[in-house]
Amino acid sequence: MTSSSRKQRSPRSNGPNNTVFGQDAQVDARAQLFLGLAPHEIAERTEREKRLRNIMASAEGRAQEILAQHGGNASAQKAILNLRHQLVEEAHNVMYPSISREELQQRRQTFGNVKWTEDAMQRLCSFSPLVEVGAGEGQWQAELRRRGADVIAFDNHSSPSRFGDEASSRIMVPGAEVQRADAEAAMSGSVGRTLLLVYPPPGDMASRCLSAYGGETLIYVGEGRGGVNANNHFFDLLSHEWTLEESLSLETLPWSYESVYVLKRAHSSKA
Repeated sequence: MTSSSRKQRSPRSNGPNNTVFGQDAQVDARAQLFLGLAPHEIAERTEREKRLRNIMASAEGRAQEILAQHGGNASAQKAILNLRHQLVEEAHNVMYPSISREELQQRRQTFGNVKWTEDAMQRLCSFSPLVEVGAGEGQWQAELRRRGADVIAFDNHSSPSRFGDEASSRIMVPGAEVQRADAEAAMSGSVGRTLLLVYPPPGDMASRCLSAYGGETLIYVGEGRGGVNANNHFFDLLSHEWTLEESLSLETLPWSYESVYVLKRAHSSKA
């Protein structure tokens, strides 16, 4: 099994209903979104990050040992290259112990940063038309379009591609049509559309986008406060101006905690 469903925290579909289980699930989803990761999840992530730093910190010493053993000849260069590959493999095994590097790359090429589920896609299609900001290579847009949804997508392409260092290394996703624009420009043409934010990067992109959005429905796909997405201002806006309607869990990678959150604007909080 290569993914984590986090069933103890986020049932498959946490839509509103009148059962005790449904009420508990909604409380749990709100806590996960607005308050952030549970203490044991933070501890696990911190421990992995510590192990990752230790691997990186060992690189210089291990390289020096190679140079001392081989000098500056060709065999030293080959050994240094092998060390680089070894460090990458060790780091991968810390971050993703149950999935190979090849499987991880294939997953990201197919789904982007987050793997959708059938339930999630069906639900998102029901909110068409949509505008997706921070769409990356456009995997989510392409899949939604394939299912008949009306989706326009934007990205400022400020983040480097995961598949190479050059702009030309960005993969071509059939069916995707990601336009280049920043958050405010993307929102200028979004009237009447549901806002979709899938795994926004750390920083202010998501909060700028939300501040400029004039619609009624937001679908946020990512981790809660204190995770790897957006910033505290974004989650402050959510908690003060938006109401969580439902959440759906996803097939996440180990120690990742993304969910799909459907939120409606809370009109009572608006002037």
